[in-house]
Amino acid sequence: SGLGYITGSSVKQVAGDWHWALRVSPLLGMITGTLILIFVPAAKRGNVEQLGGQLKARTSWLRDMKAIIRNRSYVFSSLATSAVSFATGALGMWIPLYLHRAQVVQKTAETCSSQPCGTKDSLIFGAITCFTGFLGVITGAGATKWCRLKTQRADPLVCAVGMLGSAIFICLIFVAAKSSIIGAYICIFVGETLLFSNWAITADILM
Repeated sequence: SGLGYITGSSVKQVAGDWHWALRVSPLLGMITGTLILIFVPAAKRGNVEQLGGQLKARTSWLRDMKAIIRNRSYVFSSLATSAVSFATGALGMWIPLYLHRAQVVQKTAETCSSQPCGTKDSLIFGAITCFTGFLGVITGAGATKWCRLKTQRADPLVCAVGMLGSAIFICLIFVAAKSSIIGAYICIFVGETLLFSNWAITADILM
């Protein structure tokens, strides 16, 4: 997603029209999908796939949905993943604009009255998102591995700490931006790292 912010901002700056960012993204998606089909092997998906033809009993769609709803780990993990995706999308949509307006208030930047506007904040935000994406996954996996030595509830506990911690630092972005843009970027860095620490753990819980 961080590369998306960088690419979109760069395309908008070069073309002078934000519509071109949407015209380029499908091509990148097709290239990525092709690379996945070529280089990523199909992994087995657990006991159900291994049993294969032994599973002859079929159940109705409604019965399957009831069984899924009763699985609290699946339900809450899915809701939490939706919340993380919503937060990530909201950050990407509004934070670069908010930081630019904060700089206008501090008189360190000029108001954008005609397109195309500057893309510096989007580029910085995209770079931070790229790096924190990798860092968050590594940190989350490492923290979970260490916590499993202490408790069997390591996965949900690390996820909870990551979500609550990210909420605090995301709120601090708006406080810090009033006086220090650098402080706001630091809060973005820490908040996104904590937010992205959930990805690997959530996949592990669901699988």
